[in-house]
Amino acid sequence: MVPLVDFAYGTEAVALAQTLADRIRINIDKYQTIRDDFLRMQGSVALVSQDTTVALTFRFDHGHVIVHRGVVGIPQITMRGDEAVLRTLTEIPFGTTLPLPKLAPFFPGWRAWQNVRRAQKQDRLTFYGFWFHLPWLLRLGRLVANHG
Repeated sequence: MVPLVDFAYGTEAVALAQTLADRIRINIDKYQTIRDDFLRMQGSVALVSQDTTVALTFRFDHGHVIVHRGVVGIPQITMRGDEAVLRTLTEIPFGTTLPLPKLAPFFPGWRAWQNVRRAQKQDRLTFYGFWFHLPWLLRLGRLVANHG
C-alpha cells in the first residue's frame, strides 16, 4: 500500500497544515519504521491554534491521512495552543526505532522540550486525551518530528 497524505478542500492553503503534511511525507519516505507505524495508525488528532483561530484535524486510516480544516468528528487527542508552540512540538527529537522522545540536555531538541513545558505551565498549550492515548500520541510525535 502506498501511504497517502491528502488535504480536504481549502486546507492546503493553511501554512501549519502544509508544514505538518510535508514533515509526514518526508518521514514516511525516509524511515521504514515510521512508515510501518503510519500504516498501522487509525484515529484522529485535532490541532487548535488559539492565537490565529486555525483548527485542523488529521484523520489517519491505515496509511492514509486526510487533513481537514476545523475539528471534524471526535478526535482521540486535541492539542490547543499558540501556533508557534504547536510548531515547536515538531522540534522535539524522537528516536527512529523506538517511538520515544530523546529528552536529555545534550540532545538538540532539549530547548524545544523546555519551551513546550513552559507553555503548558503558562496555559499556552493544553493536551486533551493525552493519558488515554499515550502510545498513539508517541507515534504521532515520531511521525511529525524533525529527524534530520
